[in-house]
Amino acid sequence: MLGASNFQLGLLDVLPFIGQMFQFLSAYLEARLANRRAIVLFSALAGRLVWALLLCLPFTDWPATWQLTVFFVALGFSYGLNGMAGNAWMSWMSDLVPPNRRGSYFGVRNTVAGISAMVSVYLAGLTLDHFRTQGAEAHGYALIFGVAVLAAFGAAVLISRQPEPPLKPQPWQGIGSSLFDPLRDTAFRRFTVLATGWALVTGIAAPLF
Repeated sequence: MLGASNFQLGLLDVLPFIGQMFQFLSAYLEARLANRRAIVLFSALAGRLVWALLLCLPFTDWPATWQLTVFFVALGFSYGLNGMAGNAWMSWMSDLVPPNRRGSYFGVRNTVAGISAMVSVYLAGLTLDHFRTQGAEAHGYALIFGVAVLAAFGAAVLISRQPEPPLKPQPWQGIGSSLFDPLRDTAFRRFTVLATGWALVTGIAAPLF
């Protein structure tokens, strides 16, 4: 709707993966602050509040190039913050859920999350189609993004009530240690090769799809 080119649409599909690089910053903050709840709360909520800016873009009188620039920059910040939140959240949940229950817990959680995603995306699609037939596509997007922002506040309330096992601050060993120490583990190296190959194949296909 903002007039993005094919290249920009491809970039849109790449941004979530670029955002994952900010997990390194999250790992650094976890080691220094030892407060994963605060990291998750700040980064997840801030990353989702960016959408409050995005829903306003179609209603501005800015040139189309400015709208697209703001859109991609803001979306990049959103994905970066969400990458930080995801890393801290996974560390938090790994300590919170007993090892003998992780499989069943995450299996049930991912099932519920998947069903919720299917229902919400379907309803969002119906909403957008309705507004589009009325010639008010921008209002449809604004409504959907607005509901998402409100849901982010609800998620923040739930996260703030989640217990956090204590975590001792760790001295910073340097960027080299953080990047290369995990690669000394044989199983992790194998997993990394597999995950990289999978991401390469799906990453090439996804934008075209």
